[in-house]
Amino acid sequence: MLFYCLSCTVIISTTTLIGCGSRKTIENPTDIVPEELLEIGLIGGTPTEIKKFPFLVSIQKLSIPRCVGSLITASWVLTAAHCLVDLNRKTIFMLDPYEFTLISGRTVMASGTMEGQERSAEMFIIHSRFQRPYLKYDVGVILTTKPFVLGPTTQPVELYTMPPEVITFFPSCTLIGWNTGKHSFDDYEGPDLKPNSMKLEMMELKLMSSAQCKAILRGLISMDSVCTYLEEQCPGQSGSPLICGESLFGIFSWTAGCTNSSLPAIFVRVAKIYIWVHNVTHGQYIESFRKRSSLAEESGRASFNLIYLLNICILPIVYW
Repeated sequence: MLFYCLSCTVIISTTTLIGCGSRKTIENPTDIVPEELLEIGLIGGTPTEIKKFPFLVSIQKLSIPRCVGSLITASWVLTAAHCLVDLNRKTIFMLDPYEFTLISGRTVMASGTMEGQERSAEMFIIHSRFQRPYLKYDVGVILTTKPFVLGPTTQPVELYTMPPEVITFFPSCTLIGWNTGKHSFDDYEGPDLKPNSMKLEMMELKLMSSAQCKAILRGLISMDSVCTYLEEQCPGQSGSPLICGESLFGIFSWTAGCTNSSLPAIFVRVAKIYIWVHNVTHGQYIESFRKRSSLAEESGRASFNLIYLLNICILPIVYW
């Protein structure tokens, strides 16, 4: 389970950053390590069912819950870019899709549960402007090896496409995800430490004005971001969708702190990256980095070798 907390919550004309439970003085902004896996799950949510949010997908690495995604077509899942890269490297290094499984149509994630559908990942694509440490343009998509079968508990979500300059008033928006409990991602590395169950929950979040968010997090957000208040709440897993009205409005990226309404949660603004998502899911790989599954690459090489052997062995016999 990935949950990100930026190492700073408030920056006030100094280099002292108030971290999640610790203080750190940064000599250079590029030295900031922006992500920190918190030993905490979704807080402040209420139970819900997958049929109310049939676009929700659990992204798992080696059967370990890692992030949340949103089904945007039968074959494509939208999530945060940092879910698809190796966080132990300072440079951007994409993980192997072969290790990932996508699960839809499931209210409770529990071992042995047969509810829903499972698909393997074939390809990852992330935005080429994705930056660490500040997680700008933190957006990525996953192509499945075969499409999900659409039904009452598996349906794509509509993307919010109104440009950011068009102001739409939403009294509140809804974040959805599985409550993984008070565990860090590392707690799940052992086969005996996987959670017994992860229940689907939802929470209402109020949008914060861009001016106020920028005042709190100076220089750490851009036009591709949208902020919400956290009133005794914690958003949970990275990539969780923020639904405003009936559309996917934001993708959870990181937070400067939990259960404190003065500190925001940061989401990727879907309207800002909508055109990019449309392009890459239609074969136009502009401003993107791609990574295919090692299994798919092996299959491709095997097919090429077979064709090559046929050409050099069989065709000469035919012509002879």
